[in-house]
Amino acid sequence: MDEVVRKGSTYIRIAERAFLWLLIKPHVEDALEHSMGEYTADDVRNALLTNDMQLFLACDKGLKAVIVTQITKYPQKKVLRVFLLHGIDFDSWAADMQETLERYQAFIGADHIEAVVRPGLAKKLKSYGWQPSQIMMTFRR
Repeated sequence: MDEVVRKGSTYIRIAERAFLWLLIKPHVEDALEHSMGEYTADDVRNALLTNDMQLFLACDKGLKAVIVTQITKYPQKKVLRVFLLHGIDFDSWAADMQETLERYQAFIGADHIEAVVRPGLAKKLKSYGWQPSQIMMTFRR
């Protein structure tokens, strides 16, 4: 499946459309500023190029959001993990993106979709059926 399309949400195999990196790199860098430093933008690009991560875009008169996912295989489950989400005007694309991710989840045979998000986004995701299942805690020296 090269693309899963629902209105303004699109899954794109970046290996076939590498020119997109210039467009999405600032979004990836901004999103990674809120991480613990596990990945750089170049790490994400390399993972997209090798299909270890998947790229979804929300577009409506320009780029609205960049979503990067990973397929995680646990011993008992296969999960679509939202690794990175960065965008503007959330309410204009969130419903379409939710449907696109659900369709991709079904396509790959994943048991569920998971995401580690900040509290503000967690609150917004609840209106799309997402429920908290764990709280991630971090400790830094």
